[in-house]
Amino acid sequence: MGYHQYFGEITGKNGCKAFDTATLQITPAIKIKVENPIVLCQGSGLLNINKMSGISPHDGNWSFYDFELFKNKEFILTDSCGIFEVTYVYDNYGCFDSKKIPITIICKPAILSNITFNKICDDQLPLTLFANPFGGKWEGAYVSNALFNPPLSDQTKHYSIQYKISDNQCEFKNEWRIEINPSPKLDLIPEKLTYCDLETIDFSGSVSNANQLITKFNGIEDIFKINNPETFTQQTLAKVKFLNSGTSQTFLLKASNLQGCFSSKEIVFDVFDKPVISGLKDTAFCDGKDFTLTPLFKYDGKDALKFNWIENSVEFSDKLVLRNKKFLTGIHLLNFVVSTHYCKDSKSVNILIRPKPKVDFVMEPSLVTSITQPEFQFWNRSEPNLNWLWNFGTFNTHSTSTLENPTYSYSDTGSYMVELIGTDEYGCTNSVTKTAIVRPDILVFIPNAFTPDNKGSEKKQCIQCFY
Repeated sequence: MGYHQYFGEITGKNGCKAFDTATLQITPAIKIKVENPIVLCQGSGLLNINKMSGISPHDGNWSFYDFELFKNKEFILTDSCGIFEVTYVYDNYGCFDSKKIPITIICKPAILSNITFNKICDDQLPLTLFANPFGGKWEGAYVSNALFNPPLSDQTKHYSIQYKISDNQCEFKNEWRIEINPSPKLDLIPEKLTYCDLETIDFSGSVSNANQLITKFNGIEDIFKINNPETFTQQTLAKVKFLNSGTSQTFLLKASNLQGCFSSKEIVFDVFDKPVISGLKDTAFCDGKDFTLTPLFKYDGKDALKFNWIENSVEFSDKLVLRNKKFLTGIHLLNFVVSTHYCKDSKSVNILIRPKPKVDFVMEPSLVTSITQPEFQFWNRSEPNLNWLWNFGTFNTHSTSTLENPTYSYSDTGSYMVELIGTDEYGCTNSVTKTAIVRPDILVFIPNAFTPDNKGSEKKQCIQCFY
C-alpha cells in the first residue's frame, strides 16, 4: 500500500547502460457497500439517493439504460414507479468495483374523488367527501370527518383540501383548490295557490345573486334578465293559460348566475275551470214592453254555477235570464256575474229603456153626436214622426185607419172606444183611448097656434129632455 519508487537499469551488447525510475501507487481493492435497502415513494421529487442508501464509497456513478432515472451522480427521479435494477460503479485510478442494486419506487395509487370540478356552488354544501382507494384521511379548513362545510358567503371563496393515504413506507396525497360560488337566493311566492283558467300569476318576494330568472310551464320557457340583484314586488312573471283545468299543475322558477349556479323552485297550483261570458251586448228595450235578456257563456267544469245581476252594487236577480224588470226610462249599467266556488267571470252591459212615444188626439164633436150627424173628425196631437193606427171601435173591416187626421161616420147609435196607437222608429208604442157617443135623434113638435093660458102667443118656448 502506498507509493513505491522503482529503479531500472539496462546494459546493451556494446556495454552501454540506460536507466529510469518509476513511482507506483498501490491502492486497496474496492468493495461497494449499501447500508439501507433503497425503497422510495413515487412523486417524492428529486431525492439524494446516496444519503438515503448509505452507499459507500459515495462518489461513484449510478446508471440505468432504459430511461433517465438519475439526474446526476447523487439524485434520482421519482416520477416513475416499479422495481429497477441499476448499476453502481466506483473507479479509482483503474481500481474499480460495480454492483447491481435493486431500487423499489412504490407506485402512487390513482386517487379518485367525487371532487370532479374545482368550482362548486354553495347550494351543494355541506359536501360529503369520498375517495378511492379507501382508508385515507381528508384534511383542510372546514373539513371534519370527511365533511366539507365552510360558512356561506355572498362572495366567491377559495379553499384547499387534501386527501392523504399511507402505503407501508409511503404517504401519498392529492390536493384540490376549490372555488365556492354563491348560489342565487330565490324566495318568490305566488299571490295564491288556487287559480282559474286564463288567470295571471303574480309573484312577490326577492331574488339575489342572479342575473336571470327563468319560468317554465307547459314546456314553454320565459327568461327575465336581471341586471342587478333586485327585489320583486307583485311582479307578473308569467301570464299563462292553464291546461287540463281541474287538475294540479306545476310551475317552475329557476334563477341562475354567471358562475353557473342556480336555484329552482317548483310551485304546485290547483287550477279550476272558469266560466267565460261570450255573448252579452249593449241593447235597448221599450218602456212598458215585456223583455228577456239571456247571456251566453261557456263552461266545461262540473261545479255548480251561480248567477247574479247587479246594478249600483245592489243585486236584484239570481237568475240567468233577466225578465221584465221594471226599469225606469234611461240608461242602466248592469253587471252580470257567473261564478263557481273558485272562479267567476263578469261583464258589464248598458241597457237603454226607451220612453213611450207621446200619443194624443182630439175629436169633433168632442164627445157626443146624433145619428143624424154621425161623423167625427179626429185630430192627431201626437209627437211627430210616428206611425199611426186608428181603431174606431166598430170591429168591422173598415174600423181602422192609418191616416194622420181621419174622419169616421158611425152607422148606428152607441158608445164607441176610439184608440190611437203610435209607433216610433225604434218600435216603441203608446196608445190613447177616448169614447165617442152617437145618440138617436128626438123630434119635438111645439104648437104655436094657441097658448096654454089664453093670453096670446108665447114669446118664450122651452123644452127639456132627459135621457
